[in-house]
Amino acid sequence: METLCYKIKLKKGSLKQVRQWAEQMNIRAGEVFETLSLEGVYVESVFLEKSDNNYYLIYFVKAESLNDMREFSKNSTLPIEKFHKDFKRTTFESSAELESLIDFDRIKAKSSGLNLIVATMFTNE
Repeated sequence: METLCYKIKLKKGSLKQVRQWAEQMNIRAGEVFETLSLEGVYVESVFLEKSDNNYYLIYFVKAESLNDMREFSKNSTLPIEKFHKDFKRTTFESSAELESLIDFDRIKAKSSGLNLIVATMFTNE
């Protein structure tokens, strides 16, 4: 299992397009899950950050193989991939891979198939 996290600086004036992209990705969740399965991706999360009068996406991925994921994405002709590539081309100004300091997960693979265990706890104190 490999983990990746990027901080992506967005182009000025692209926030509306970013929100529209997120809305479409959620609406098209079936296509997204199908693509994630083909890519060998278990987790894909995107967060929005505002800092120093700029907007950034924090992009987090867990995959069986980051190289396989990148290769699939590069060669894919699926409509959802084209939509995502067009979005990146028109909204991303720059990106930097973030350094991983710790990486714990409870995603387990079994020989008879995948058993995904997600443990999340929210506390309101």
